[in-house]
Amino acid sequence: MSWSKQPNSHHCFLCGTENPIGLNVAFWQNEERVLTRVVLSDEHQSYPGVAHGGIVTALLDETMGRAIIGLRDAFAFTAKLEMKFHRPTPLHTPLVVTGWIARERRGWFQTEGTVVVEESGETVASATGTFVFMPDEQTDAMRGQLPFFEVVEDAPTHLPPHPIS
Repeated sequence: MSWSKQPNSHHCFLCGTENPIGLNVAFWQNEERVLTRVVLSDEHQSYPGVAHGGIVTALLDETMGRAIIGLRDAFAFTAKLEMKFHRPTPLHTPLVVTGWIARERRGWFQTEGTVVVEESGETVASATGTFVFMPDEQTDAMRGQLPFFEVVEDAPTHLPPHPIS
């Protein structure tokens, strides 16, 4: 399966290229999944050496939502998000966050996602989410308010998904 890069924006906390406190991650998609790679640092911690659960939650929420944007060309709102933390998420360690659409019904999507330690393959967190379609008029307004939502050139944080399969 081939991977293609998704757009970034200027100010999004996760993908914003001009957000000085954001993560500046890039999202990649194939025909079934969306993923990003990230290394969290000390400013993202809760306990020493451990990522804050809210940061991990934000990564999963965005990645699962990006599955809807990328795979269905639709915007949707998070209606429900259920997290499971399997073990503490380490800092200074490459992580792979993956999201996909598990079910689709008229008006909503059920999504799933994982955070995995890249080297070991160990799952440290997982989530399920329910997303509801954004109405057409709101989608049009949203697209009009995004002055920048395009694929950007590679940067150190924008690693391609390979060797992830």
